[in-house]
Amino acid sequence: AKMGAALIDLARSKSVSVRAGAKIVPMESAELLLAKIDTDPTITWVAENVGLTETTPILGQVRLQARTARAYIPISAELAADSANAIEALEMAASSALGLALDKAVLFGGTDGNANEPIGLRRLDNVNEITSVGSPGGYEKFADGVYQCLLNNAPKPLIIIAHPRTYNSLDKLEDTTGQPQQPLPSYVEAKKFDTTSISVVEGGGGNESFAIAGPMEQVIIGIRLNATIIEGPLEASKYQ
Repeated sequence: AKMGAALIDLARSKSVSVRAGAKIVPMESAELLLAKIDTDPTITWVAENVGLTETTPILGQVRLQARTARAYIPISAELAADSANAIEALEMAASSALGLALDKAVLFGGTDGNANEPIGLRRLDNVNEITSVGSPGGYEKFADGVYQCLLNNAPKPLIIIAHPRTYNSLDKLEDTTGQPQQPLPSYVEAKKFDTTSISVVEGGGGNESFAIAGPMEQVIIGIRLNATIIEGPLEASKYQ
């Protein structure tokens, strides 16, 4: 149990989503209801002693539903007994894999139609999208993404999360004189994070990617249980 709790802590530290501001909320059961703001309240200026006028309800519900992730890591009894760092190495490998899996779930989500996987920001309804970007030729599309966030009153500084390949392409941009292209102020102001959990096999050609811009502190990740590590001579097919 102690190792399981430590594994979760390590995974959190390796998760780009958490480092970018996403909040961890404990879940006591398989479902958790949270309040969300559907509409902003209407403020009116009135004369003295004038009664209140009822406005549209501003609060709705968000339902967090637990999903299960697991891995089977075989290791020989001899290696576990004779290697001084076997358990530490396994813990580091598992925490890195769990951190990447958490980021993929938060940012990209699972396969369409697979109810066992989270949806992810990429696949959520009512999320603004800027499409037909093509190969990055400048920072204009990032400026457009930041602008869409600000139209919805997103607080600054915003977060941009992309695959390392995207940032590599941006680093190589040049102006007409062959000098490095200067990024736009809205891009400079945003905090940037990179993760390989963002897909680079999108689109018809199977070589496209995406980036996410927004206030990551408004993202909530529910965790029901600490990681459970079962040690013993088990076959993967017999573990449920």
